[in-house]
Amino acid sequence: MLRATRPQWDITLAASGRQALMMLNALTIDVMVTDLDMPDLSGITLLEQCAARHPRVVRVVHSSHLETSEQTKMRRLAQLIVNKPARPAELIAVLERALDARRRNGDNGNGGSEACG
Repeated sequence: MLRATRPQWDITLAASGRQALMMLNALTIDVMVTDLDMPDLSGITLLEQCAARHPRVVRVVHSSHLETSEQTKMRRLAQLIVNKPARPAELIAVLERALDARRRNGDNGNGGSEACG
């Protein structure tokens, strides 16, 4: 869906949280979108690692598991939060906001989330 509507975006998909960490180390990533529920690494752990090692990456949570016991930590680590399922137009709008924030603030990694959806 995203590739068809935003062909100018370079989109890389990770099959797992561990693969996402490897990609963050190897590639230049502007925005990371993650679920909280992953089999090999929790979304919270991925957000923590990304914030610590790659603070300029804008972190977006797209999950149906937003009522987590670690909600305070998630809101501190993610700049944008989107409930699943999100309409395609909503997800695109959130990602455009994330990219705009990244362009405006090359060091945008201080947390403080905005909930969407």
